[in-house]
Amino acid sequence: MQESRTPARRRIRRPQPHEIGSVVPWGILSVAGDPSLLLVPFIELAGLLLAVLALGSSGQPEVVVPLVSIPPVDAYQDVGAIDLFVSGSVRTWILRLSFLAVRTLAFGALACLAVQRARGAVPDLRAAVATVRARIRALGAIELVSFAAFGSVLILRGPLTQGRSDPSVRAGLLVGALFLPTALIAAAADGLGAGRALRRSFLWVVRRPLGHLAVSLGAFAATGALERLAVAGGHGRAPALPTTLLAFATAFATAVAVAVLARRYELLYSDAAIARRRHPPPA
Repeated sequence: MQESRTPARRRIRRPQPHEIGSVVPWGILSVAGDPSLLLVPFIELAGLLLAVLALGSSGQPEVVVPLVSIPPVDAYQDVGAIDLFVSGSVRTWILRLSFLAVRTLAFGALACLAVQRARGAVPDLRAAVATVRARIRALGAIELVSFAAFGSVLILRGPLTQGRSDPSVRAGLLVGALFLPTALIAAAADGLGAGRALRRSFLWVVRRPLGHLAVSLGAFAATGALERLAVAGGHGRAPALPTTLLAFATAFATAVAVAVLARRYELLYSDAAIARRRHPPPA
């Protein structure tokens, strides 16, 4: 008689720290549980909201909701809002440069805080501001690429009020979202110049591409879904409270995306991660 064999129990594989099953919950808890990571995007949103209202916006959802988004969506929103409400080339360029400076400081500070958290430190806003000041040239150059190559160019293809529904505009914003946020994180984390940071951002699509694509597509889809939810229901003026709440939800989703990208950067693409791969510790 043949002996009956009981199948061996399969071990349940735990997700690695850089995988979506681990890093996304980590990002949500990190942002929700830290005052700095939570407040910086909301303060940025409040300031930008006051700015666009001062420009003449009546609180249109397509203008207000995506105000705090990952690059280059933020640049596209800024250029579109300025062109929508401001006339005159001098005023337009002054405002574009002003918004560019605000984006550089705000996103740079958020990226630095996220990197601090990814490295196991308690996020320190003073240290983040000092890091942004030291690396302002690289951060500003990357944001300038975002404004010039994506914001201005894509606005020419479709105005802000209808451009996001244009497939070519959506595709352009998505391409930029795959590379620009990661380049800014690389510049903030390891002090890379703009060129080296952009080159390293391309590695994110080569090394473990599915995870990076999932994070970038998820962030892009989440903010897009919140915007579509805000503009649903007709062309009339949207209620202020739901629009504002959706804008804050978008800011929170953006902060989570930055935290997740910073965590993956530290584990897979940073100078320290590269050194670990080249010189693994002895077994």
